[in-house]
Amino acid sequence: MHQNLGMETGAHPIGSLFLISLPLGPSPASRYNKYMNKKIFVIIAVPFLAASCRAQPSPAPSVSTAMTAPYTQAMSIGNQTIFVQVVTTDRDMQQGLSGRDPLLDDQGMLFAWPKGSQKNPGFWMKEMKFDLDLIWIKDEKIIGITANVTKPSPGQNNLPSHFPPSPVDSILEVNAGWGERNRVKIGDTTELIQK
Repeated sequence: MHQNLGMETGAHPIGSLFLISLPLGPSPASRYNKYMNKKIFVIIAVPFLAASCRAQPSPAPSVSTAMTAPYTQAMSIGNQTIFVQVVTTDRDMQQGLSGRDPLLDDQGMLFAWPKGSQKNPGFWMKEMKFDLDLIWIKDEKIIGITANVTKPSPGQNNLPSHFPPSPVDSILEVNAGWGERNRVKIGDTTELIQK
């Protein structure tokens, strides 16, 4: 219930903000008072409106776990669980992690071909911003690890290629040193964990 106290008041919606204009005095509304009320309303409302329209900083993304896009597929490797982006197309495989910022410690990129594939791909570090471990996998078992592959130096043109010890059906790229820190070794099993 609204009670009128003999004063002219009004609520003015602006977006999701309601501003209330109050008259200058209790006298009956004359043209002058209406004019002044509008000026006072504008003087009071503009700073509030400007403050409400100002861009607010976005909260920093959480890095509590690696369940951040696109690294959402859980994968067990040895006795560890990491979150990977699975790439299966030639285009995505050619791009890989080139140009990306470093991974979190429990993130990786899994290059996956259909089961039964016999691939012997060469990997290079073109446009990489951080060092990697390459973990070579066949039939869900680690068959080789190329550790601490370094990013190119500025201006470096002749980049070496890195190959698996024998044909593979998937390759896992993780931060350099991850394999050693997590005691991952040849013969360990790997598995994508069903969601």
